[in-house]
Amino acid sequence: MKLIFIRHAQTEWNALNKVQGRTNVPLNDVGRAQARAAAGKLKQSEEKVDIIFCSPLARAIETAQIVSQPFNAPVVIDKRLIEIDFGKWEGAGRKQFVGGSASNAILHTPSDILLENNVEPLDLFQKRINEFLEEIKEKYSGKTVVAVSHCVVGRWVHWYFHGLSGNEKYTLENAGIAEYVMDALPV
Repeated sequence: MKLIFIRHAQTEWNALNKVQGRTNVPLNDVGRAQARAAAGKLKQSEEKVDIIFCSPLARAIETAQIVSQPFNAPVVIDKRLIEIDFGKWEGAGRKQFVGGSASNAILHTPSDILLENNVEPLDLFQKRINEFLEEIKEKYSGKTVVAVSHCVVGRWVHWYFHGLSGNEKYTLENAGIAEYVMDALPV
C-alpha cells in the first residue's frame, strides 16, 4: 500500500505564524491555489488515488476536496487525523516558543506544564495516529491512500515510517506531499 500524506494548504494563521492546533481556521486564497497545485502535481505523476482520508477541520477538508477532484476519489473524514490539541497555546505566535515551534515545545516541555496548558498528551496523540496507520495498512493493501492532515500529524507519520524517535526536525510545508510505502500485515 502506498500512503500519500498531504499537509493542508495555507490559512491566514499560517501566513501570520500563529499556532492553529484544533482552531478551525479555513484556507485562504493562497491555500486554495496551493491545494490546486498539489492536485495537479499528483495528477501529473499519474498516481491512481483510491481513497482520501482527512481531518475533520475545515482547512484539511477543503484541501482534500480540491485534491480529490481530478481523481473522483471519495473523501472520508477521520477524526484521528485531527491536529494535536495545543490547548491554551492556540492562537499564540510561533516565535514565542523556543526554536519558533510549538510542536517542538511539546517534545521538550514537562508533562505537568503541558497539562496546565490543556495540551493533548503526546502518548495519546501518537496512539491515535498509529491506530489510523495500522488500520489503513490492513484494509487498503495494494491501494493508494491519501491522508490530508496537519503539521504535527505529518511529523509523526514521517517519524513512524523512518523509525525515528521524534526528536529529529521535519516539517512539511503547506500543501506539501510526502509518499510512504507500507507493507501488508503478516498473515
